[in-house]
Amino acid sequence: MNKVSIILPTFNRIHLLRETLNSIFFQNYENWECIIVDDDSTENVFQIVQEFILKDSRFVYYSRPENLPKGANSCRNYGFEKASGNFIQWFDSDDIMLEDFLSTKLNEFTEDLEMVITSGYFWNSKKETKEAIELVNSDLHLFEDFIQWKIKILTPSVLFRKSFLNGKRLFDTSIKRGQEAEFFSRIFFNLEKSKFKIKSKY
Repeated sequence: MNKVSIILPTFNRIHLLRETLNSIFFQNYENWECIIVDDDSTENVFQIVQEFILKDSRFVYYSRPENLPKGANSCRNYGFEKASGNFIQWFDSDDIMLEDFLSTKLNEFTEDLEMVITSGYFWNSKKETKEAIELVNSDLHLFEDFIQWKIKILTPSVLFRKSFLNGKRLFDTSIKRGQEAEFFSRIFFNLEKSKFKIKSKY
């Protein structure tokens, strides 16, 4: 059975982190590990994480090594180094997984695919409403449509085959904003259509 490494950087956010980790815990696909990389939080993040580690060894905690630059990008890259799964799912500590989040993507994988991209929901905190993120699954040009924001692909949207990412430059630790867009634009550039699949699930 394929193993998914969920890589989760966090800095403080203890008021949100428990709900995020709970959503991972209740996935209907069970062969995963969740690698939590703490970016030198000033809040007691480990206390929250330890609750989950004690009840489920699939949760693993690391502190970002001091020799690495501060920031989520370093934590994501470090988590990749520690990952033992053959699939990689980057996630954020203010996101929530629906219970079939992993299984939906894995069910779409074939031997030729390197990544599966799915839709999701955006929570509008001002209106307190859930808004669907629509993805158009047509004969599109992934790179061009992504950089023109014709399709909205966010950090949790993509499940990668790990072997595809091995040896590639991952997240740029020198930038503070737009890091996901910069990373995806490099990965999507000249990517053959046979190597990815877009599924508008929700």
